[in-house]
Amino acid sequence: MTRREFEEHFGTEEQCQKYLFNKKWADGFICPKCEQTECFNISSRNLYQCKLCNHQASVTAGTIMDKTRTPLTCWFLAIFLMINAKVKITTKYLKTILNQNGMGDRSYNTVWTIHHRIQTILKEKGTISTFDEFFESEGFRTWRSK
Repeated sequence: MTRREFEEHFGTEEQCQKYLFNKKWADGFICPKCEQTECFNISSRNLYQCKLCNHQASVTAGTIMDKTRTPLTCWFLAIFLMINAKVKITTKYLKTILNQNGMGDRSYNTVWTIHHRIQTILKEKGTISTFDEFFESEGFRTWRSK
């Protein structure tokens, strides 16, 4: 995937949300608490609420993006850059690139966390050559915030 194709597919929060929804619930929403398949979309909070038990679920829950306030577009760009880099990307370099690409002025600590979590998955998995492969990896889907 080229950078232009990436930006066409994942240029907005909505596109990133939809992608994660489809990765997490490929056959449609399933409540993690009661396994009900019907839900309400709470778009103001990026949550899905089960119609039966009212449990609220997020597409980022249990992933490396769990409990993040950083926009998904920022996470996706960082993942894309780190997967496609010919050489290892440092946190400082990643911060510079994200800030230059309209991702706001991210602090070093925020970018360090993003970099560290992505790097952890890349080390666990070994070679990840595609964007989809990263999101399908076991480490991505079973991340637990420490």
